[in-house]
Amino acid sequence: GVVAVVLVTCLRLVLVSADELSIRVTSTSAESHFPDGILFRVEANAPDEIESITVRFTVPERRTHRYEHLGLKPSKSVSSELLMRTDTSARYIPPGTRIDYRFELKDSSGRVFITEPQSFVYTDVRYDWEEISRENVTVMYYGPVQRRAEAVLDASLETIESMGPVLGVSGTRLLRLTMYNNWPTMSQALPPTSRVVRNSLITEGAAFPEFGVILVLGDSSKVEGVSSHEVVHYLVHEALGGAGALVPVWLNEGLAEYGNADPGVSYDTYLAIAIARDQLMPLTSLNTMPGDPQAAVTVYGQGRSVVGYLIENYGVAKMQSLLRDLGKGLNIDSVL
Repeated sequence: GVVAVVLVTCLRLVLVSADELSIRVTSTSAESHFPDGILFRVEANAPDEIESITVRFTVPERRTHRYEHLGLKPSKSVSSELLMRTDTSARYIPPGTRIDYRFELKDSSGRVFITEPQSFVYTDVRYDWEEISRENVTVMYYGPVQRRAEAVLDASLETIESMGPVLGVSGTRLLRLTMYNNWPTMSQALPPTSRVVRNSLITEGAAFPEFGVILVLGDSSKVEGVSSHEVVHYLVHEALGGAGALVPVWLNEGLAEYGNADPGVSYDTYLAIAIARDQLMPLTSLNTMPGDPQAAVTVYGQGRSVVGYLIENYGVAKMQSLLRDLGKGLNIDSVL
């Protein structure tokens, strides 16, 4: 009986001692400071000085990992924070992006503590966002525009259903569309550009497939078509295997307009004018968007016409093969 009591007592003391020797994280957080960045915070204590804290984060849709070190003066009790900037072209993250993050702490005795992964959605804090979701698509919106958000969601799902089989994409990762109600507010959410460009051009939609995010202008009269167009860009990225392949603009925009659930007629008009004036540019000159505005608009109609011809005459299997080969890094000439 005495021996048993001693053993139990010793076991309890060992457990308490081990707990006292570990690093203890008392709080962690991630907070949007749009458009500047994301503020990570952590508080912890340990019997020995905590010498370093690293935040490791990933965008699940991007399939890449990044890490940054938090500023820290070694101490047994620490409170540290880091503003991960998102306001430069190289570090830009679109609002609506989901981020998974965790902290890694090391003390002077070489002990390491890693927190459980947490998820955070980077949002534009100027507005109170609401969400509607169906299947794997979510539309984020603010204000009394739920019907418009539902129309965007319907158009997005319709496009995935119709163009997924054409591009060889079966099942997509989580896609989020962030809808702004007017251009001045949306312009602040786009990647940094020169003030001249931002003031002279209105972008109705922008796809960031590597983040699984699309920004869309809600007050556009063609918001459903714009959303559909951008969803096709996302599907093309998926068809390429998520690779940063060089897709010529005539093919990329041509596929987006070919799959547009609500296409406009203006691109056909510009195409007809260019044909009548014998001003069409050869496809070999359309790997990137031309600088001339009228030529740029013509690319959409010309691309759609060529893509439609290819698919209708050679079938979807050939288009799927073409995109797979582009994803492997082959150039468009050899692929064609």
